[in-house]
Amino acid sequence: MNNKNSYYLRFGVRQKSDSEQTFYLKLKNNSETEDNEQIIETYTVNRGTDIVYFENIITPNDTYNEVIWELERTALDYRTVNPNGIYGRLMEVQIEQYARLIDILKNDLKATYPDLKYLTKIGVQGPPALLMCINGEQIRIGKSGIYELNNGMNITSISFIPKYSSIASDRLDYFIMDFEYE
Repeated sequence: MNNKNSYYLRFGVRQKSDSEQTFYLKLKNNSETEDNEQIIETYTVNRGTDIVYFENIITPNDTYNEVIWELERTALDYRTVNPNGIYGRLMEVQIEQYARLIDILKNDLKATYPDLKYLTKIGVQGPPALLMCINGEQIRIGKSGIYELNNGMNITSISFIPKYSSIASDRLDYFIMDFEYE
């Protein structure tokens, strides 16, 4: 992972019947020359027996070679022996999807509009909760299905994460984006 791209990660964590799990999603560079990390987000999984799913857009601030789910330890870890025969709870994480996002501004729009430097206004109409990445930030369309950005901000990158639809005959979600550019 590098700081020139954004990435999409969808993963599930199996609940534990005896305890809540609080953990950190981190990026880490564990090489011979560097040892740095970036905390992406803190999550909490309540007690239960199901799998809880999360999705996140990750925009690294440096170059990293590991994604880490770090469980916050509690007093229960000193009383619980895991299947490996050592003390401490183990998390069960299932990666559903991991992908580098495609910036449509750099990859598509600049090819069609050669004078385009950045977008000045956008309007997106799509399914509620459509996930987008604008200038490296995770954004969702609200319940109205409409998202507008018109506050003088220069938009230098934009990506979308469409889901599979249960309504459309081809099973794909669609969206419309209008824009003005400089």
